[in-house]
Amino acid sequence: MRFRFLLPLLALVSSVAFAQYEYRYLEGESFARGETQGLRDEGFTSWMGHPSGGKVVIFGRPAGGFVEYDIEGLPEGEYFVHIRCLAIPSTRTQVLWDGQKLDLIAHNQASTSLSWSKPLPLPRGAAPKHVLRLQGSDDTAQWPYIDTILLTNVKDYVPPSRDQDFVAYVTAWPLLQVTGAVGLAPQPSQGAAAIPGLTVEKVAMEQPVLGTNPVAVTLQSTEARKVTLGAVLVGRGPGAPPAGTEVTLQANTPQTVTLQPVGSVAGSNVLTLTVKDEKGETTGSYPVTLPDPATIALDESAYPATQLQGKWTATFNCSPDLLKRLQVQVSLAALPSAKSLWQRTVAAQEQVELPLDLTKMPVGRYEIASDFRADGVSMLRDRREFTVFRPVPWPAWDPIRQSRAVGDTITVNGKPFLARMVYHAAANETTVDHGFNVVQCFGSDPNPLDSIQNHLDACQKAGIYGAVALFNNQFFNRGAEFDLAHLEQAILRFKDHPALLCWDLIDEPEPTMKPEQVQVGADLIRRLDPNHFVWVNLCRNVNITEYLASQDLWSYDSYPFPQLTPFDYKTRWLNSTDKELLGKKPLGTCLQTYNYNRHEFRMPTPDELRTSAWLHVIHGYKWFGYYSYNDGEPAGCLARDPVLLSYCRALNNELVQLQDVVLAPGLWRPVSLAPETDKLEAREKEVNGKLYVVIVSDSAEPLTVTLKPSWASGKRRLLIETETKPVNGPFTTTIRPFATQVWELTH
Repeated sequence: MRFRFLLPLLALVSSVAFAQYEYRYLEGESFARGETQGLRDEGFTSWMGHPSGGKVVIFGRPAGGFVEYDIEGLPEGEYFVHIRCLAIPSTRTQVLWDGQKLDLIAHNQASTSLSWSKPLPLPRGAAPKHVLRLQGSDDTAQWPYIDTILLTNVKDYVPPSRDQDFVAYVTAWPLLQVTGAVGLAPQPSQGAAAIPGLTVEKVAMEQPVLGTNPVAVTLQSTEARKVTLGAVLVGRGPGAPPAGTEVTLQANTPQTVTLQPVGSVAGSNVLTLTVKDEKGETTGSYPVTLPDPATIALDESAYPATQLQGKWTATFNCSPDLLKRLQVQVSLAALPSAKSLWQRTVAAQEQVELPLDLTKMPVGRYEIASDFRADGVSMLRDRREFTVFRPVPWPAWDPIRQSRAVGDTITVNGKPFLARMVYHAAANETTVDHGFNVVQCFGSDPNPLDSIQNHLDACQKAGIYGAVALFNNQFFNRGAEFDLAHLEQAILRFKDHPALLCWDLIDEPEPTMKPEQVQVGADLIRRLDPNHFVWVNLCRNVNITEYLASQDLWSYDSYPFPQLTPFDYKTRWLNSTDKELLGKKPLGTCLQTYNYNRHEFRMPTPDELRTSAWLHVIHGYKWFGYYSYNDGEPAGCLARDPVLLSYCRALNNELVQLQDVVLAPGLWRPVSLAPETDKLEAREKEVNGKLYVVIVSDSAEPLTVTLKPSWASGKRRLLIETETKPVNGPFTTTIRPFATQVWELTH
């Protein structure tokens, strides 16, 4: 539930002596006056699953829309305004304070999610009432989405990026200054009280670790006095009261005291500080995250069978005292049998590396497990899987003469084409080595044409294709319509480039451009360049045929995990495309390699990524994208997830190995299961004298099931395995949680 606060109450609290730090939050939808497009849930697209259930207010495109907030009881002094809103650069919003223009809302980094803006200083001076106005700028190309507003007198404060119920409060405690990080505000549930004549000027600590974390507290008093300071760092439960340290303060002389709270547990902790004397007591509590005692990594999560050696690494983050007491037990096992291959115990040091001899590992899945123990007590357990796969050559690159949508398939130079695209990535050897064959070619304002040219030239050099993006800048977009003259410049300049695969006309047009305006751009491209197809990507699962006239390639992006299971996702999207689009258009999707907050929500596992790919395959999709990088912290994406990035090489390898199956005409037919369950979907397709059976799991538990394919006899091969087995009718298999099995059957 979102909280609301009475401003007169805040004014009363802020007048208490020495309670000088204020954090005043206003919900965006609580405006007093405005001309808006209305309110929308924070999860305003399919991929934003904000948990608080709040609203954003939408206004200002075309320019002129606005919202106003009445601000009462603001003390005299220096204040700053932060605004949590959509951070796309084409969203341009003017901030006004009592009718005076301050500046446009700006962010440290472009983002497709809600994030806090850079602070704007407010004009000084006390008044009983102020008016904060947010107004769409004359050159905005995207509606502003305003979520929350913060007014604070804490300079250089960076509000927490996570979505939450923001609570307005006043405190006597300053920011906690953590070395190498932004300052942490004290929690609102503590610290409103103050001791007369005593000021806490600074609280600082080094980057926290598991173990001892010294905290330096700087105090100043208007008179000589004795005070008692305490500090405790607690991860679970109430913990012990802070240990007392008595200090004698001189009048008007700052004094710094170092306290030694011991780290409690890895993860979320609360640092509680107290100062008291005979006149009173004040308490400040800060959220502190202690890392695990070690960071564990494999150099790859998918090794080609041609690679000779891998490496497991543990880098330790704990205090020196804890490091001396730690030992690590490491074991390697083959899956699914969990047969142990070796076990070792090593003493901890700053970094531990163990080699993996891949020459003795046949194609298949493996698990390396580790247990970090101090004095016989387990401090951290870690397990990570990796795959050894048999690599196939990537298809050769050819200059593109023509790319078209033919039925439900994209063709390049007349041949069916399986797209393995990566968004926001460079056209270079690394991208090609991971099996991607398409990148986006972007340009930036004021004139993007030269940078698009550079991107396409880099594609040709690396041996990869480019989708030229005609959006996200003022050059191509004029609010709710295209700048057709500039579109024409781009088309005529690039239409004969040998690396040009298609025109990426607009991304997620639903909030910004109507179907008829998108079609104007698509028709212009088709008239000037009949040799390359037009791509329009959507983001909503309603009215999915609304832009169909503009889409030679129909696609969408949705990022469901972990908020949805694969079949929740199927119900939301794939059932609709089965009904309205299957067989009529080439279908594409962006597989989930994005999360708007990687610190609060996990990224998909390799099993979930593979399941997402094959679930789309058996529902007729032949174009696959991966979201690499655009949003700043705390967003997660492929570029920041070495496990998924490594695994993409194996998944792309599998798609290439079976691209004739994926691209073959005809639908995937249902396969009977026993027992029947709504937690599994199995489909089959016969291609070139072989039968391919795909079974996808929506279960959080392993499931054992008997499949009844249409072939009654022959041999079968699970594609991650090397051996073949007789079929002789139905066969039984056990499938891992949220995983996929692909079987190849031969007579």
